Amino acid sequence: MTILCYKWATKPEGNNEYQHLFRFKTGKQFEAMRYHFTSMAERAEIDLAHNVLEKYGPDYIDTKTGLPYKIETMPNLDGLDYIDENKIKSFPFLFAPILYSHHWWLYVLDVMNKKFYVLDSKNSEPRRGDRNKLNRFASNILDQMRVRAGAETMFPRMTRNMVTHSLFPKYIRVPKQPNAFDCGIYVLEYMDIVNPIHLGRKNFNVPVWAEDELQRFREDFVERILYDGDNYYRHQAIKASSATARHPKPSTALQSPYTQMQS
Repeated sequence: MTILCYKWATKPEGNNEYQHLFRFKTGKQFEAMRYHFTSMAERAEIDLAHNVLEKYGPDYIDTKTGLPYKIETMPNLDGLDYIDENKIKSFPFLFAPILYSHHWWLYVLDVMNKKFYVLDSKNSEPRRGDRNKLNRFASNILDQMRVRAGAETMFPRMTRNMVTHSLFPKYIRVPKQPNAFDCGIYVLEYMDIVNPIHLGRKNFNVPVWAEDELQRFREDFVERILYDGDNYYRHQAIKASSATARHPKPSTALQSPYTQMQS
């Protein structure tokens, strides 16, 4: 059923790419159409976000104030409506997935110990140039999220002349992706399985995933998104994708109480 659902969602037929497949039942309306799911197709790059970073760049400074971007005033950040400020204030760790120049990687902020980590399936050490600026971008966003929730700041105030800051992120060694397109899957899986408490320890490790495992992750993520209880279109997705299944005819083996079936 997972594979049937995945194929139905990621391979649109005809002109139905603008069909809505996902919408939150609660909160501000947030919808995803079928063409959003095509980037989850096999061997495709995940590109589900309109990223303000791509639009304004890591050097963006407000010309009126001389200060960096503010998440409250930047457009296309509808995700702010889903932030639980009480939880952000109390959570010991924050995740910040970043998409820049067709590559995803993950920042992890250890609030209690004031440590900053990077999980990157392509780069095992910091690069010069834009990466330092991007580190500032991520730290600024995380700080603003916490301050918005009433917590204290953790990072020095970013100005036009800052190149780095004292809380420079540590790169965690993780296995390299076996291709040029699965960085988004790595980031989703990092957020799913990594326990931030263990980051920085010598015995910390992430499994090495083969391409067939990464493809299975894609299928699982699509199923979880479509069949989530908060998806307004959940019933339609189940009905439409299950219609493609051919159920086997009843047989003695299938009717046996000793036969274990999994949906």
